Amino acid sequence: MPKVTITVQAPAEHPDVLDIRDAMQQILDFFEMLSGDDDRDTFAWNITYAATNSPLTAEAEAVSIKSDVDITPIANARIFETSRYLSDLRDGARPSRNLTKRRRTAARKVFTRNTQTVGKTTVRFSLPTAPEVILTPSTAQASLTASQLEELPDVKYLADDRERQEYGSVEGRIVDVSSDYNHPAIRIEERKSGREINCRVGQEVIDAIANATSLKDVWEHRRVRVRGLISFDVSGQVTRVYAKSVTPIVPRSMTLSV
Repeated sequence: MPKVTITVQAPAEHPDVLDIRDAMQQILDFFEMLSGDDDRDTFAWNITYAATNSPLTAEAEAVSIKSDVDITPIANARIFETSRYLSDLRDGARPSRNLTKRRRTAARKVFTRNTQTVGKTTVRFSLPTAPEVILTPSTAQASLTASQLEELPDVKYLADDRERQEYGSVEGRIVDVSSDYNHPAIRIEERKSGREINCRVGQEVIDAIANATSLKDVWEHRRVRVRGLISFDVSGQVTRVYAKSVTPIVPRSMTLSV
């Protein structure tokens, strides 16, 4: 049967002091996260081993509540999605597995406690495809930060909450045609910020861009719209654009009548 082992250790500041309430609640919240909303009628995580000395270790095995139901696939699915969820957040990434609100809340309680009164939480799964997860104060903080981004639109978040990449477009005036770390590029002065931004162009779009723009556009600082993958730094500023297209912006002519 599927098994899970969780070990809770004291914080580094007080290595010999592990509050039993914090340690037990850490285990309870973890198994809350490991259980689906409809699992209670099908199977339970039955405790098979507990060591109350520090570090506190508990082992539980999935057991069927209904004798005619094979719960192994269900329990293994819970193990796999929980392992991936924890691993993704620990690495500061957006989770590739979606958990219900109740399970996400339990996870955040685990992360928060691991940054305050628990020093280290180690989780081992019997499923070979579910790697061991270790939470320390630093990785728990990264997990907590990443978990807070789950409710935001689906963009690619990196280690920091404002450092990211997303597809879109920027407008600006062409100021130079050069290279960016040996990659062909144009540099524009971004319309909103006034900052100069390197826009890399791949070989597959160089000809199209060459046909759409000219040296005259550079000399006259022609306004263009650059569309592609935009990189933002930790402060939310655009640092680079991996351009898929560069389109000149033609000013609209206006006629005034009296």
